[in-house]
Amino acid sequence: MATGKKVYNVAIVGCGAFSKHAHIPGIEVSPRLRLYAAVTRRPETAEALQQQYDLVYACNDEQRVLDDPEVDLVIIATRHDLHPEQIARAARAGKAILAEKPLALSVEACDRVVAIVAETQVPFAVGLNRRSSPFSQPIRACLASASRPVMAEYHWFNAPWGLSWAFDPNQGGGKLVSSGCHMFDYLHYLLGTEPVRVFARGGRFRYGEQIETLDTAAVLVEYADGSVASVTTGEFGHADYPQERLTFFTDRGVIEMEDFVRMRASGFDAAPIELPKQEKGFARQLEAMVELMEGRSTELADARAGRMATAVAVAATRAVSTGQVQPVPA
Repeated sequence: MATGKKVYNVAIVGCGAFSKHAHIPGIEVSPRLRLYAAVTRRPETAEALQQQYDLVYACNDEQRVLDDPEVDLVIIATRHDLHPEQIARAARAGKAILAEKPLALSVEACDRVVAIVAETQVPFAVGLNRRSSPFSQPIRACLASASRPVMAEYHWFNAPWGLSWAFDPNQGGGKLVSSGCHMFDYLHYLLGTEPVRVFARGGRFRYGEQIETLDTAAVLVEYADGSVASVTTGEFGHADYPQERLTFFTDRGVIEMEDFVRMRASGFDAAPIELPKQEKGFARQLEAMVELMEGRSTELADARAGRMATAVAVAATRAVSTGQVQPVPA
């Protein structure tokens, strides 16, 4: 569909199952984005991708897309431990960047990313896509009309991942860093106040000695305005049961969101929402990325927000191991 506006060429670094589910469908329907190139580890995968998506090229050389002046936006969707260095290289190449979560596995690595993004001034966002779901702005509007503090309950129990690299402490970071960062960021965005300390309990409830990191945790997060969130996550879910449920309890009423399909706000002037299918904001996130590249303000998580999500996850992991309340590094 012709719009008369610039169409941006996108290169995906790490074009695996997640990119095919989360990024490529949105690019294909966007009038402002073109799937131009892909970088993958295996030569046979690159060849298949080029044919399947009619790419200009697919390759195993990340530097090729960074040196290509036709590439406007780089999406980084690789293993978590690789993100900081790949972000740094793309930023120094002057590319706009959408980097999948988590920003990094440690606060120190996040700080280095924050610094390079500030230095290069490239358009940058972290793929904390729940901000871009159609539920976010109605929830924020309801919370804005309520007094503080509020209480929140957020649980996410998925069908088991299996023994994936996400549980490797050096590659994926474990449950709280790998996927818990979504929960911590979404609460941070919706509440609009900083997390200051956490307490947590948990362990390796599903996989035991087969992994070195947590697969299950219950986390209490305290915020600067006195609000408190109870966050529970683990591997004891089921495909037939809603993965995510988020509830806010306020002086005006109760806001409930179930699995990014439905929402109701009891006591608020907000219409209920019921969608025909789950909508976690992947397509809108890409639209917002275009807006960011054109200098407009968006809901996207910047590098500092990505750092905050990792900081809460790391603090919660430390709280489990020490049995003590942990501050969230400012």
